[in-house]
Amino acid sequence: STYTFVDAVRSLRRLDDNLINSAFARHESGLRVLAMPEESLEAGQFTTADLYVLLSALRRHFRHIVLNVGGVPFTEFLYVMVSKSDKVLLLGEQSVPSCKQNRTLLQRLRDHKVPLTDIQLVVDRYLPGIPPNADTIGKGFGVPLLTTLPSSGMARLTMMNSGESLFKAAPRDPYTQALRKVANALHREAQGSAKDAT
Repeated sequence: STYTFVDAVRSLRRLDDNLINSAFARHESGLRVLAMPEESLEAGQFTTADLYVLLSALRRHFRHIVLNVGGVPFTEFLYVMVSKSDKVLLLGEQSVPSCKQNRTLLQRLRDHKVPLTDIQLVVDRYLPGIPPNADTIGKGFGVPLLTTLPSSGMARLTMMNSGESLFKAAPRDPYTQALRKVANALHREAQGSAKDAT
C-alpha cells in the first residue's frame, strides 16, 4: 500500500473504520499493515504528541498493535513507541556484535527512562551448545528469556523469495513451529491481561 505511517499521522482527524478499510494494507488473515518509509524518521515529519494521538486512535480500532522497531535509530520515535508498549520483545542473536548492539540499545532506553517492566528476550538463529547460551545472554542483559528460535535458513529463504507466509511455505519447519508457540503464548498472556483488567 502507498498509505504509510506518516499518512496516518497526517490524517488523524479522519482515522475511522472507512479510512482503515480503504487505505491500510490488508493481509488475507485480517492483519493490517502500516509501512514506515525510511525518510519518515527525519526531523519534522511528526511530533511526539502526534505519536501519542495516533497510538490512542489505533487502540480504539485494533485489539492488538504490533510494532517492529528493528533497525530504527535512537530517536524520540523509538523511545515513545517502546514506552507505550504493553509488551516488548528484544530480538538478538548469539553473536558478539548482536549482543553489543542490544546492550547499547538497552542502555539508551534506560538512560531515557523508558520503562522496561515487561520486556523479554528472544534469541534468534540459536545454536545450542555454542557459547554464549541463551540464559547467559539474558542474564547479561538483565532481561528474562522468553524463547529461542532455530536458524532454519532454507525455510526463511523460501519465505522471503516467494513472499508466502512461513505458515504456508514451511508449516512443519522447526522455526515456523517455534514462532507459532511464541505467538500462542503471547496471545494467551494478552487474553489473561484483558480478563484481569475487566
